[in-house]
Amino acid sequence: MDEHGFKHVIQVFQDLKQDSLKVVHKLAQQYTSWSKPDTYRSLLQACTSNKCSSNLKKLCKNKAESPFQEIEAQLYLTVANKRRKAQRVSSTFMRLTALKIFADCKRDNPDKWSGVSFKASSGWLCRFIARHNMKYRKRKSGKEHTVAKLLSAYVNFLANLRFKFIVPTEIAYEQDPLWGCFPPHLHYNFDQVPLPFVVEQEYTFTTDDDAHPHIKAPSEALQKRQFTMHLVTNAGVGEKAHGWVDLVCRGKGTRVHVAEKEMWDDRVSVEWQQNAWVDNNMMERLAHGFLWRKIEKHGEEAWAIAFCDNLKAHVNEQVQDIFGKGRVFLCFSPPNMTNIVQPIDAAIGQSLWIAIGHALDRWLMDGEKMMK
Repeated sequence: MDEHGFKHVIQVFQDLKQDSLKVVHKLAQQYTSWSKPDTYRSLLQACTSNKCSSNLKKLCKNKAESPFQEIEAQLYLTVANKRRKAQRVSSTFMRLTALKIFADCKRDNPDKWSGVSFKASSGWLCRFIARHNMKYRKRKSGKEHTVAKLLSAYVNFLANLRFKFIVPTEIAYEQDPLWGCFPPHLHYNFDQVPLPFVVEQEYTFTTDDDAHPHIKAPSEALQKRQFTMHLVTNAGVGEKAHGWVDLVCRGKGTRVHVAEKEMWDDRVSVEWQQNAWVDNNMMERLAHGFLWRKIEKHGEEAWAIAFCDNLKAHVNEQVQDIFGKGRVFLCFSPPNMTNIVQPIDAAIGQSLWIAIGHALDRWLMDGEKMMK
């Protein structure tokens, strides 16, 4: 729709001075072949994304009344109550809660709801969110350093790494013209991803007046860390790609049945200790495992470079000594940049974390566990 068309939109709005549904219907008849209310979404987006009058934007965002107002009213109260407790509200929670409310309404008032079909579809959820002016917000991280402030320092770090370390270093018989003695398949990165029983507590649907969303788990016990994934991957492609997962578990593992242990993937190393995080002793064990896998993949004579953050266990002298004797250079990222430059945080670690979060989310949403 061109500028002339949008002027006509404003003129139609001023002439009708009625609700937005009639405005959109009239415009849809003139500019498209649409006739049903559900199909004017693109026109609404076009109207609201251009410089129309603020009144037109506001009215065009309004939607038709829902035939399930009773269900939506109860659902909105449930969402508002959870947000008052600073608990996360996901789309899965809203859809399953709506289905539960519908089942309760159908049981309590069969005459009214008999023959009515309600599936809590994705389309209905989008309209419900729009009707109640809800928004999808991320928990504030509290990070003081932005990417713009840290960019110059990180560029200097890369320049020093490239021209003052990698290029002058001669530890291999054959030097790659681009990568020097460390081709991509010898570039490793390792980091830890914590796994409480309830994960993915970063984003939430919330009410319009919630300007600073705080998110916590349904109970503090669920938020306690139970596992830590120690992820290792390289930059190789195809047959040269290499990576694995070491799982650090909280506890002794003595009550795990042998039949269950036999079902574990052999490629995942499972470690047990009192605390489910990587301390100095655990990192020394993981370092020996790193060297064993590196030798198995590239041979004993090959040198590698491993990028990691400044975790206390990483900078431990014993850990550095183990890696050094195994022909692995440890390269520590600059301070305050882990959340920006750590490859595992931004890529595979985040993907695994989200996948596990979805699986646990579905389990918690099952039946009676949903409301606990």
